Amino acid sequence: MAVEHGVWTMYGMDWDDPYRIRSCRELINWINEIGFLPFFKNEIEGFSAEEHTSNRYWWTGNKEQDPWEWREIIARSGEVAYGKFFHKKAGFISKEWFPYFANYRRDGYDFDARWEDGLASIRCKKIMDEFKNREEWMSHELKKRAGFYKGGEKNFSGIITELQMQAYLVIHDFRQKRNKKEDIDLINREDMLELTRRMTPARTSITRVAGCYIDREGEFDGSFNTNFLKLSGSDRARNLKLAKTVPFADTNKNLKKYEFAPKAQKPGSMRQLLMAMKECGLKNDALMDTFYDVVMERYHADSEYAVLVFHDRYDIPAKAADKERLGESEEMFEYLICIICPLSGEYEPGEPECGFLFPAFTDRCGDLNHVNVYQKNSGKPHMELVSKILGVE
Repeated sequence: MAVEHGVWTMYGMDWDDPYRIRSCRELINWINEIGFLPFFKNEIEGFSAEEHTSNRYWWTGNKEQDPWEWREIIARSGEVAYGKFFHKKAGFISKEWFPYFANYRRDGYDFDARWEDGLASIRCKKIMDEFKNREEWMSHELKKRAGFYKGGEKNFSGIITELQMQAYLVIHDFRQKRNKKEDIDLINREDMLELTRRMTPARTSITRVAGCYIDREGEFDGSFNTNFLKLSGSDRARNLKLAKTVPFADTNKNLKKYEFAPKAQKPGSMRQLLMAMKECGLKNDALMDTFYDVVMERYHADSEYAVLVFHDRYDIPAKAADKERLGESEEMFEYLICIICPLSGEYEPGEPECGFLFPAFTDRCGDLNHVNVYQKNSGKPHMELVSKILGVE
């Protein structure tokens, strides 16, 4: 799975290839035969589950044919280990090979010895301590018990991945927690404020802005695509003010989180297009034109309007429980902000009517399964942005 020349590509074998893996059982057998296997294509050609299955049924929800569903079945079975074992990406390790992996990745340390020698962080210890009296945890329960909440520790997902890379933890099941209110997760205001504090001419790391104009009849009326730093100082300030509208909005009222259901994650989906746009940093005009076409076809407007898309890369700094910055960045959050604005003058975008942040920014991490959607008028929202353009629910 990759973006090549701006095109999102899913690798795999032909449907009728006799060497194609055809079932979950065949995949388990092959993992046990070779010992370990990354889930997606990587730098070693042919060494992934993706490249030995057909791309026809990925993300269809078909448990008989969809490798994305197989990973859940395999994790629950316990026949092989599943987790983020390879460069922080998902993969499988057989029971026979797992002890060797664990010994190598841990440098011979069990976790208590690693902590005593000063080789593990306090955040890792807080998580591992919860497993002393209980072998399995739902991630949302573990997150709370280990102190990863508002005002507490940060980067829960990153620490869990680190512990998987060291073979201390594996993924055993997939069950999603739903928020009782409106059946969506609530957005943490502090996450959004962390992004908006950087949206000043002096601190911004936005790399690029692209956009198009649509006339009163709904027809395309020109586009642009430029390096953000090449804008004049006044233009940078004006664009930052527009982009800031989305993360600075009233959370859980004007800015809500929506989920990409499995059917909205298939090849050819808007999520796939947004991933490709993000990966190329908005530099592929063909991808941008495809996005504009979808918006023009499905967005409802009574006057001319502009569609603006911003690309940013944020090096997320490590922070302690008291929110004091610890120094070096732990990971990068690469994201897009899109806004749709009525034109207040000749090619002058006015206050945004709606927009979105993709991927969602949750617990100071990127969340590719969700998007944060902004609506200026929460009483009369542009729901076509939610359902018809983004395809979320």
